Amino acid sequence: MDDLAAFQRGYAVAIHQVRLRQWVTCNAEASRSLGGTILGTQVDVKHFARFKDGQLLANLPLDARLLDRHSAHGAPCLTPACLTRQLAGRWLVFFGDSTTRMHQSALVALVATRCNASVRRFGPMLRGRGVASGVLGATTHPGQCDFDSWVTFPRDHNKTEVGSPEVGSPRPRLLVSNHFLRGLDHHKLRLNVLEPHRRLFYPDWLERSAERPTHLLLEADPPEAVTRKRLKRRQPDAIIFHSCAWDLPRINRSDYYYPYEGPERNCSAAVPASTLARVVGSDDGTDPRTLLARTLGASCKRRGGDLTDEQIYEGYAQGLEEALRFLRAHAGATTTVIVRNCHAGSGGANVADRAKDGPSQETQHQSIMRMNRIIARVAQQLCVPVLDVHALDKAAGFYFQEGAQPDIHVPPIGALQAAFAALLTIQQLLAKTDDIDKEPCSTR
Repeated sequence: MDDLAAFQRGYAVAIHQVRLRQWVTCNAEASRSLGGTILGTQVDVKHFARFKDGQLLANLPLDARLLDRHSAHGAPCLTPACLTRQLAGRWLVFFGDSTTRMHQSALVALVATRCNASVRRFGPMLRGRGVASGVLGATTHPGQCDFDSWVTFPRDHNKTEVGSPEVGSPRPRLLVSNHFLRGLDHHKLRLNVLEPHRRLFYPDWLERSAERPTHLLLEADPPEAVTRKRLKRRQPDAIIFHSCAWDLPRINRSDYYYPYEGPERNCSAAVPASTLARVVGSDDGTDPRTLLARTLGASCKRRGGDLTDEQIYEGYAQGLEEALRFLRAHAGATTTVIVRNCHAGSGGANVADRAKDGPSQETQHQSIMRMNRIIARVAQQLCVPVLDVHALDKAAGFYFQEGAQPDIHVPPIGALQAAFAALLTIQQLLAKTDDIDKEPCSTR
């Protein structure tokens, strides 16, 4: 079984490398110009938009022998025109932590820059004021909230694909939403899945307390008029689900991540009906810095200070199975559910810090590999496809650094590789059977 899994991972990485070479060929002109317009507070998208395809190739060198074993026959069309045609009108949703936010932003940057599209981000608001912790680029734990990125394609691509648009017709758009999860937060997951248009957010990280626990959920204003007008679909086309870092034994036991959690705390019945949330102030400082936000309860989260590694892993496996079963049952009949596994991380990920990790004798990477085996097993049982980003990290030689602090994040280039893998996976699942989707570099 392990030999088969290793073969499948190797085959998937080989296909990724071949498709990456095709992507570079099909997007040579777009990659030179990188002409997307990033609007609003998309600081992270702007960062990813600076990377050219040559850097992706350098990060994951192509073995020329693979071109003989895996031909371009049956490859998807990867030109900007084909991407526009396939993604216009679609809705993609990412669930997960900050590694997922990087993944989402990198995918938006890849599509926007290669298709010469514009990007506009809409985050959570209270009475028309932006939630402070929802502003990407903020100084303290930004983006731990739900937000939408609209990718608006140029009309000329639409014209190339489906004929001349009518005068005044709307430009084709892709919606990529991010639903932030502080670990396996089943309460937030359920609310987001049942009402995927809602924007929810957690209390600011530095202001959490026994009264405002880590997983307290707050409700933002309904989506603004521009979002309601643009959004035609009731359910997403695809959901990429992830949970890993917050569920690792060393973080599960951490009183930094879970300072007030326990069996008697952080449950829905224990929270007030509303609480103050920080909002972005005016330049002159006259606006109030906090506004009341409606609370929606909180998950019961037990910090595992008295649990063994095995008990924590078993609890994660049960929670993951519950989450994926719920997604499959309630995400929508036409929604494709994909689970992403754990990035290998960076820094000193192969060194255990027993002073911080408590009873665990594992390094961060050993823990992550344990989590990935759980993800693979549960996903196989439920027939959910797995996006194996760890295999890409391994093919790149990992991003470890002796003497550095372990970090669950990979460098931006690793997130870009993961985003490209997600783009290929989504394209494959959503592609139609017409000829244009089968031509690697169609110019039609």
